[in-house]
Amino acid sequence: MSDASRLRVAKVVTIGSGLLGTAIALLMTTFNIASAWDAFLGLLALTGSTLAGLYALGIFSRRAHGRGAVVGAVASVALLAYVQRFSALHFFTYGAIGCLTCFGVGWAASVLIPGPSKDIAGLTVYSNGRSLASPIQDG
Repeated sequence: MSDASRLRVAKVVTIGSGLLGTAIALLMTTFNIASAWDAFLGLLALTGSTLAGLYALGIFSRRAHGRGAVVGAVASVALLAYVQRFSALHFFTYGAIGCLTCFGVGWAASVLIPGPSKDIAGLTVYSNGRSLASPIQDG
């Protein structure tokens, strides 16, 4: 790559990042977002807590299946979007709300919606055959 083409790429990246930053700032003022950090934490809670709920559903439930997990994830995202927009709860509570909602609704949906029967031996904490005790021996 020649110096001229590197310079062109650098100019495009500089202009693109400037336009992106300006667009994000305009969106933040439009939606009354106090800081980028608060917006990041809200987005992280929205996605991270749903993923944690899906993980817990898969590990701690023998009845969970894919359809129920999707219903739980959608319910979790919808409830968190509602809570973020229309409640005065602190964003530190979003993680617990999202995880518990995803797990609870996903489990209930898995019980109510028939799913494919598959062998889940070794996939849950109840059937993996390993002890939950610490492998570290005393003495």
